[in-house]
Amino acid sequence: MLTRFCLFIYPTLSLLAGCEGGCHRLPREETVYLFKYKTRVDARRLRCGYHEEEECSDQLKRDIRQRVGPLSVTAQKRMGERMHREFVHQILDDAEYNARVEAIVERMKPYLSKKDFDHNVYVLEDEEFLAFTMPGGNIYVSTGLLETLQTDDELAFIVGHELGHSENDHTHELAQFIRYAELLEEEGGFLNIFEVMWMHMRATVCNQADELECDIAAVYLLHAAGYDPERAFDVTRVLREMDDEKPENDVERWIMSVMRTHPWSEDRDRCVRDYVKNAKTVVQCREKYRRGRGRVSTRRDPLNVRKYPSPESESLGQFQRGEEIHLICDCVKQQNGMQFVYARNEEGLEGWVDKKYIQVLRK
Repeated sequence: MLTRFCLFIYPTLSLLAGCEGGCHRLPREETVYLFKYKTRVDARRLRCGYHEEEECSDQLKRDIRQRVGPLSVTAQKRMGERMHREFVHQILDDAEYNARVEAIVERMKPYLSKKDFDHNVYVLEDEEFLAFTMPGGNIYVSTGLLETLQTDDELAFIVGHELGHSENDHTHELAQFIRYAELLEEEGGFLNIFEVMWMHMRATVCNQADELECDIAAVYLLHAAGYDPERAFDVTRVLREMDDEKPENDVERWIMSVMRTHPWSEDRDRCVRDYVKNAKTVVQCREKYRRGRGRVSTRRDPLNVRKYPSPESESLGQFQRGEEIHLICDCVKQQNGMQFVYARNEEGLEGWVDKKYIQVLRK
């Protein structure tokens, strides 16, 4: 049935395009988000700045890997268990708090790409606004954070951010750094102690780009788990209110950045807002496919895809014949008729195929 619909959609475009106002054949409008990334994010491709920090982070991680090498999942879990003992005296056994955070993790687990860790969540009795993740996947949130974020959508952004650290191997890299520092301390000597301090300072500055990756991963997890991704704005607004104002002077900003573990909150807020805004579109689907996959079959190979509507007709790339796509819906009403909505799985490319013959063959 879908194949027949696709075969005849092009000559039907002009008929449907004229269906305005009281026409009841058109489906109702629906908001969808076509996110470029899922849980694995590359900060170098984000339009958030912090590219120098990402390059610095990559170099730092390469240096540590050369000395330590990869750590097994078992080794990471053991390190996490050892570090967990430092927080046992702070862990609060509160049924309501625990149920709230555990429910969010369970809703997000099906959408994680890595299944290595259980991701246990612990509530710490602390008035500070605090959340962090340790090697092995343990997540810690403070009572101060839980009392500040009243809705589950807001809390889910924080939980998704912490899950993003494991998804993007940040916790593995942290475990490698800790092991690297342990080796230097075992060797002893003033120079080794100085090197540990120097590496720690570099990590503080360089790993700020990792936090942006986790913010973007959290947005996807919010949406995938059934939360409102735009409630992330409420959290970034709270972070801005708690943060110092970003200096306009470059030198002053650089000096203050050396003492920060996270990007400036206004940069995080801007990054998240732009990402969600660019992913959001309003569609009218005759039939919507949940996780439907298919392959592209075109009259021409390759099919040149352009962004629509766009005055510049920006090119989004090309589809090769037979390439697998993720089908959002069979058609969408835009300013100039009905268009197909698609997303390329490998790169997260999204857009409309405007007035092009396209046949989706479902597996």
